[in-house]
This record gives sequence, structure tokens and C-alpha cells, in this order.
Amino acid sequence: MFEFDHNDADYTVWLELDGKEYELNRFEISFGQEIDHKGQPQDEVRGGIIYATLSEIVPESIYDWAMKNRAKNGTVIFKISSGSSPLKIEFSNSYCLSFNRNIDAVGEGIKTKLVISPEELLINGISFDNHWVN
Repeated sequence: MFEFDHNDADYTVWLELDGKEYELNRFEISFGQEIDHKGQPQDEVRGGIIYATLSEIVPESIYDWAMKNRAKNGTVIFKISSGSSPLKIEFSNSYCLSFNRNIDAVGEGIKTKLVISPEELLINGISFDNHWVN
């Protein structure tokens, strides 16, 4: 579905949030569904949970998002050295479930880890909706 014809080293991944771009050094997204004892799916697919790690200082607006029950919209964009973007993930009505700041003065420097839970995603034009009840 989302296969790339380039080496992984050619990619950079960017988080766009509040009109600013942050380079990610780690990105994961997960989907899943409940199963019964036989392994047969028993529920709708849920998820689109985004795990993102940044290696830079983040602004107060991200701290604010993490500490308050507030939704935001954003985008994760995969870019290659030619300038094109083979994968774009837009997320909306999203909450910051987890914020973790780690400072390692000996090696890795500053790391900010975010876990983002979106109600809706658009992955290269393919829509996914968790259908949250308001």
C-alpha cells in the first residue's frame, strides 16, 4: 500500500503542529482490533496512535497540549532528498496522551517523546475514523 522505492537513509520525517515543523528521529503508527480465543477479529479496527520522538526543545504550546485535555490537528510528512513527499499522514481532533522529556548529557542529548491519539486520519488520501462518541 505505501511502498517506497528508496533506501531508508534517504528519508526524513517531519511533524507539523501549530504551524511549525519538527524533525522526528523516530516515528511509529499503530492500528489494531480485538480478537476472540481463536484469533478471529471481533471488533472494528481502532487506532492510528502516533508515537513520535523529537531531538529538539519544544515550545510551550506542546507542553500546554500535553497538560490539558485539548485537541489539535497536525501532519506527519515523509520527505526524500529529491524533495518529494511519498507519505503524508494528516491527523485531526487529536490528543496528546503522553509527553516524556529526557535529557542525556552524556550522549543522546534532549529527546521529547509524544504519544498522539487522533479521532481521524488521512493517510495519502485514505481516510480512517475512530468514530469517537461526543
